Amino acid sequence: MCETGVWVPYLGAVYDLNDNFSVYASYTTIFQPQDLQDESGRVLDPLRGDNSEVGLKGEFMEGRLTSSLAYFQLRQDNFGKETRGRTPSGGIAYGAVPGVRTHGVEFELAGQLTSQRQMHAGYAYKLSRQDGDNVSILSPEHQFKRYTTYDFEGGWKGLTLGGGARWQSKTWGEVSRPGYAGQVQHLHLG
Repeated sequence: MCETGVWVPYLGAVYDLNDNFSVYASYTTIFQPQDLQDESGRVLDPLRGDNSEVGLKGEFMEGRLTSSLAYFQLRQDNFGKETRGRTPSGGIAYGAVPGVRTHGVEFELAGQLTSQRQMHAGYAYKLSRQDGDNVSILSPEHQFKRYTTYDFEGGWKGLTLGGGARWQSKTWGEVSRPGYAGQVQHLHLG
């Protein structure tokens, strides 16, 4: 089926509580074409659903430091889930799963701590389920990240040194090895 146009509405609102904090809410529908294939080689129908989010944003140090805390939930149909089968070309086969519900929270803190040092840190938690079963095993439930940069001055002006780290909870998947028909191995990927 070929679609000539897709309507994807978005609605959002922000309310300033005071000079430092504002609350917001948003809602949008989801339409995302996929390239995942089923066992017959057919591409899955586009991912469809809706997403709603509410949150709190903060701004400090005359705007040099920002923070956000959000709760979100998604409802998705045609969610690609591994079937343990293979596509005709030998790739991993997927099935389109209806009624997947995802919810989570995100926290971020970012800003310019000094004239030379910037920082970004964040934490995210999300869980995707369908009828009580976890359907997103290749995506971590917990993620933490922290990055920082330092801009040199004087003779080193123009040089920026940066680094960061990211931690995530474990992910897992079931894979089969070519040449070992019927054998499935459980691998912890993260």
